[in-house]
Order: sequence, then C-alpha cells, then structure tokens
Amino acid sequence: MTDDLVKRLREVKDWWREPGRTAEQAADRIEALEKALRLGVDMREKQKTYFKDRSKENLIASKQAETAFDRAALGEKKDD
Repeated sequence: MTDDLVKRLREVKDWWREPGRTAEQAADRIEALEKALRLGVDMREKQKTYFKDRSKENLIASKQAETAFDRAALGEKKDD
C-alpha cells in the first residue's frame, strides 16, 4: 500500500527524522492505519464466512477478528 511512503519518511536524514518530528509521526500513523485496515479486511472475511456457515467456530473467529480490529482502529488496549 504505502510501504514506499513509510520507507521514505523513515529514511529522511535531516531534522525531520528526530523522534517526535512530523515525518516520524506520519510514518508511525500510516503504519497503524495500515494495520487497522488489514485487520478490517480480515474481520470482514471472517464475518462473511460466519454468515455462510453459522457455526460456533466461525462465530468465535468473527468475534475475535472484530475485537482485534476495534483495538487497532480505536486504540483500545488488551484486557489484562
């Protein structure tokens, strides 16, 4: 997706590369958004599988995928 952009942002050699600067923050945010998007796609696939075959196993997989997506997309932390 935007691997090239993230790579370029991380390779900036001037003051933008310092921790807390715009380029580093942008790269971190892009990676987080890409992770959430991948989890969202996975969640949707598991939901579709569940709606085709409403087994308990598919329901559990779907709910686990929803939880993983919610945590990534909303910044929620895992329950201890």
